[in-house]
Amino acid sequence: MPTLHRLSSLSGNADADFDLNLGSEPPSDILKVSPDSTPRQELGPRELDAWTRAGIALTTDLPTRPRDWHSDSFSEKQKQHPRMKKEVDRDCGICFELARAGCRTPCCRTLFCMEHIIDWLNGPASEGKCPSCGTACIVQNSVVTLAAAPHPPPQPPHTSSYAPSQLLHRHFSGPHETTVDVNPISD
Repeated sequence: MPTLHRLSSLSGNADADFDLNLGSEPPSDILKVSPDSTPRQELGPRELDAWTRAGIALTTDLPTRPRDWHSDSFSEKQKQHPRMKKEVDRDCGICFELARAGCRTPCCRTLFCMEHIIDWLNGPASEGKCPSCGTACIVQNSVVTLAAAPHPPPQPPHTSSYAPSQLLHRHFSGPHETTVDVNPISD
């Protein structure tokens, strides 16, 4: 059992002591009145007010709430949450205000004011990258598109050092001296 600490009465009377349990017992046992002090029911409004101001609850006969307990307004707040997300989703990713003439980048689907994304992508210090995810983007005809990746130069057709006639009838031998004939499959 944990150690109980003694607190003097708020009225300053050292004879009226209360046991303070720091949370190991059920709520109905938290506040115990010593036999020589005034019972809870006989405390006046002034004493009750002093206890309330001190942040100590005197009514401990309430059952504890289960961990999955929610207030009556919880379901209402849950219903409002998607609306709030939609409102936030209409904010520009650059100025963080309601997007005017908004457009979404194709790379990360972040919403921006058309004016701000054009300035961001075409400005003098621009790197041409999305302010949200850093993907290369361009603006063409007031539409934000992904910048085309540079295509590698075309490769010449692959040539082999073996002549086709050498590969058609070549025999390979494995560790068990098995011979495999490699021939093209005829249609």
